[in-house]
Amino acid sequence: MKPTDEEIIRAILAGGAQREKMIYYLYDRAYSRMIYKIKKKLILTDEEVKDAYSDAIVKLDQQIRSGKFQGKCKLSTYFFRIFYNKGVDILRKRLPHTKITYLPEEQGAHVPDPAETILELLQAKDKIRMIGGYLDQIGEKCKKVLLMHAKGYTMEEIAMATGLQDAANATGKKHKCFKKLKDLLGGMTL
Repeated sequence: MKPTDEEIIRAILAGGAQREKMIYYLYDRAYSRMIYKIKKKLILTDEEVKDAYSDAIVKLDQQIRSGKFQGKCKLSTYFFRIFYNKGVDILRKRLPHTKITYLPEEQGAHVPDPAETILELLQAKDKIRMIGGYLDQIGEKCKKVLLMHAKGYTMEEIAMATGLQDAANATGKKHKCFKKLKDLLGGMTL
């Protein structure tokens, strides 16, 4: 028998074996039907959609335990928003500088048309191919800073990896490198 939202929340808040059993249920059965829908909507690989799904289960657990889930919508709707946003995070790492819209976690939102998403992704891939050739022309340090930024590294991590003094210097370097790249691209939007 499928547990109600209240039963799921109670088990997670109880902790221990009850929480573990419920997390396993959520991962294994509760929302697994959403995997295909998100995979198709965001054009994710099997591995990417599984990563997004497991990250979303972890986030849902955290949201329930911290009291951020307030029951203003069904738990499945709330989970879908988290799952969708985790998928978007993966796309942003794979396709940096592409405008991808998040669904707000606390409010309902319209999911973008998949055809528009596909078109944006194809346009982004073309831009990435073009930009890739220019990255070599802006210098090794700039290339490293921009690529690390695109992959989601923090400014502190970028500073350490590139020998810059601190996060503020890394941020300044990133802006200078973006300007160099934009100048080479002749105004093409990134």
